[in-house]
Amino acid sequence: MLAADVALDQVTCPACTAPCSDGPDKQFRSKDAAQHFVLSQEYPERHAQLQQHIERLWGADHCDGWTCKACGLGFAQPFRAGDGAFYNLAYPYTHYPPTRWEFGQTLSSLEAMPLIDGPVLEIGPGFGWFLRGLAPRFVALDEIIALEYNEQATPHLNAMGCTVLSCDVRHDDLDKWTGKLSAVFMFQVMEHMDALGDVAARLSALVKPGGDIFVAVPNKRRLDFNAGHQSLLDVPPNHLSQWTESALTAFASRVGWRVHSIQREPLRWRDFMKHDLMQSHVRRAQTSNSLANRVRRRPRSKARSLAEAALALAALPSRLPAWSVAWGHRGELGDSLWARFKR
Repeated sequence: MLAADVALDQVTCPACTAPCSDGPDKQFRSKDAAQHFVLSQEYPERHAQLQQHIERLWGADHCDGWTCKACGLGFAQPFRAGDGAFYNLAYPYTHYPPTRWEFGQTLSSLEAMPLIDGPVLEIGPGFGWFLRGLAPRFVALDEIIALEYNEQATPHLNAMGCTVLSCDVRHDDLDKWTGKLSAVFMFQVMEHMDALGDVAARLSALVKPGGDIFVAVPNKRRLDFNAGHQSLLDVPPNHLSQWTESALTAFASRVGWRVHSIQREPLRWRDFMKHDLMQSHVRRAQTSNSLANRVRRRPRSKARSLAEAALALAALPSRLPAWSVAWGHRGELGDSLWARFKR
């Protein structure tokens, strides 16, 4: 039975809207999904609450994973985003990396083709690391609207001098900018969203003709590699979609955006090895009573961090076969896909 009892002939791709009738190619159980985010051995009460909440979101005790044969998009069914309660339960600790490849890619693109006049919007800016590179070099701080829910992040954005809103992009608080924005930035955001057609329609209404929509999403090829080689899985309802270049192109065509550029992040081998060691360790820690699980469920401390690093490093020989495969496909396995769309 499909999650939430959806019939095969009712499932369509969220990117290109092609019908998907071949059936799901994976399934996520709510108990395993909760264990992915919160170890039951570390926080048993939070884990139980999270599992129950995931089941409410899915309307079932499982969620199916599909792959569109037309554009390659991977997507969850039901295609239902995590809400504030989910993220509060699943991520008790907040971390935003101060630099990402797509930040530099965007700024370099703006050097070659500056923004047209008008305010800009970033959805999910976290602590504002990208915005610190954007302003005042390309846009004035008082022309930045930052859409951010996280209560730990909003004080940092307010201190920068941005207009900070804690609402959905479709909320009427943004109506005053209809047809006025020169650009929207969404980095590692779109894969968390449902109702993608509605989101795109709203962005098209906000951005003036000739404006830009910048997007960065995880690279499906890297996610598939991780899943197939005992590294960390990509699990809904956190990420609902897994994007390919073809899916980004198909989505842009569907919603009326012109593709200016789509780029894949280059694979930096040293970073890949470091991330793979830790992510495969975290995957092992999800198995009850494994050595990794017994270490990771201990109270957070410097000693625990050191023990986890030692365990991850000790597993290096077991990762060599996967690294051999990765080396052969290193041109495809960068973390992110980046796109610049024109309105």
